[in-house]
Amino acid sequence: GYSSPDKIRADWGPHLSAEMVGMLVRVAGLKGTAAKEQLARARQVVSVPWDAAMQVFMHNDMPRWENIVLKAIPSAAKLSPDCFGVIVSIAYNRGPSFSRAGDRYKEMRAIKQHIEAGKYSLVPADIKAMARLWPGVPGLIARRGREALLFQKGLNAVAARAVGAVDDNEGALDM
Repeated sequence: GYSSPDKIRADWGPHLSAEMVGMLVRVAGLKGTAAKEQLARARQVVSVPWDAAMQVFMHNDMPRWENIVLKAIPSAAKLSPDCFGVIVSIAYNRGPSFSRAGDRYKEMRAIKQHIEAGKYSLVPADIKAMARLWPGVPGLIARRGREALLFQKGLNAVAARAVGAVDDNEGALDM
């Protein structure tokens, strides 16, 4: 639904048969009912091996989403890997909606504002607060909780290194 024929060919051409890529190209851009109508036919042709899916995800999708986040929040480049990964995860899940208006995006705007201001310690609460959007979806609520914890872990690791409590070569506490 969200990929062009050219993107499909570039991403999947090296990993799937010409027949499978052709089927994906034929359904490119379809969403909703139109996509659902084509699903059974596509499933008869397309079977993506795990290794191929991981290759495309790690080498195509993730770099693209990292760039999307950096375009939306340039100062996110200063974040630790764990913190940056959380922000990429949220953008991947919710889109790069860090500047969108409306109540649905208030936490996204707050995340951007806090990162730009260097107020990183406020971001985990912004992430947790986002769970209000999915009151009946425990999986998404749990995901936001894990993302908030991982962001905090990234902050804690940076703080520990700053005070010399962690040896970057070994990752262990200096005692």
